[in-house]
Amino acid sequence: MTNTLEQIDLAAVPDTHQGQFRNGWYKHPSGVYLSPLVIAKHRMAGHPPTQFTYDRWRHGGWYVHETCWPNGGCGCVSRNYADRKWRIACDPRPFEQQPTFRTRDSAARGEWLFVQELVQHTEW
Repeated sequence: MTNTLEQIDLAAVPDTHQGQFRNGWYKHPSGVYLSPLVIAKHRMAGHPPTQFTYDRWRHGGWYVHETCWPNGGCGCVSRNYADRKWRIACDPRPFEQQPTFRTRDSAARGEWLFVQELVQHTEW
């Protein structure tokens, strides 16, 4: 099942995260604009996708469409490192603490789970 914008319960969204047009906000089918955090909390709920879709990233990795960071950014994984191991490209943790993955799909799943936790713990 796809998480569509129509499924968002606007009554549960704080007033500070909905309203008129703002740069970077998303338009709900009702016409109200929603903050990137609303979209992230909606899209990152539940279980990780069984499949991920990708587009090439200009810096040598892959955008991961199913992942949505609290700031509205999409996921990105890469193996553009000296050891050629897959990593979360925008991982905020110190490099030595960043997990590595054997495949692009496992890196995408790892990023999805990491971002889901971040989103769940991001306060309104």
